[in-house]
Formats: sequence, C-alpha cells, structure tokens
Amino acid sequence: MNISEFNLKTFDSSERAQEMGFQMKPQIICNDGFKMSVQGSSGHYCFPRELDRDYYKMEIGFPSEVEPLIMKWIDGDENSDPTQCVYGYVPCSVIDEVIIKHGGINEELTFKPKL
Repeated sequence: MNISEFNLKTFDSSERAQEMGFQMKPQIICNDGFKMSVQGSSGHYCFPRELDRDYYKMEIGFPSEVEPLIMKWIDGDENSDPTQCVYGYVPCSVIDEVIIKHGGINEELTFKPKL
C-alpha cells in the first residue's frame, strides 16, 4: 500500500468532515515497527491544503525514529528532537520512499480498531 492508496482508504467523506475541511488519519505503522503520522486537510501542511483524496505533499508528524529521508522538511531547529517534530509539505513520492524503506504499511496494525 502506498500513500495514495492509504489516502483513498482513510478519506472521510462524512458531511461533518466535509463541512469542517478537517480529518485525522490513523498513524501509519510499518512492517519494521517504524511509525509516523501522515496527514492532509485544511489544518495540515499539505498541498492541496484542503480535505482531498489526492495530495502532492503531506504533513508527517512525530516519527518513531529519526528518518534521514524527511529531515529536509523538519519544522524545528538544531536543538529539536526529530521524533517530536512535524515535517511540512513532504512530497508524496518521498513518503512512499519512507514506507518502502520500512517494509511497507502494516495494514493490520495501522487499521486495527481502537478500543
């Protein structure tokens, strides 16, 4: 599953989400255990900056470990903990590289219902 497929699967088409223009997608958990939040909506650093099914750039937040592929987009300074930062406007092609590097999305864990 790539980021485009993840976006299609997690798109919230509810009237409420559409009115607000905002949604929160589940945290992506990769097969090697790497985790990251990948978000897109009017309240996130993404393009287009609206609730959509298809993005060119998205916001990554709070990766479980330092990921060199995304450091270029960190929203922080040299004293920031990279695992406690947001990465704005990351190209979806780079997000796909991160997913591939970490063994793909573990769909069972990523979409496991929260109790």
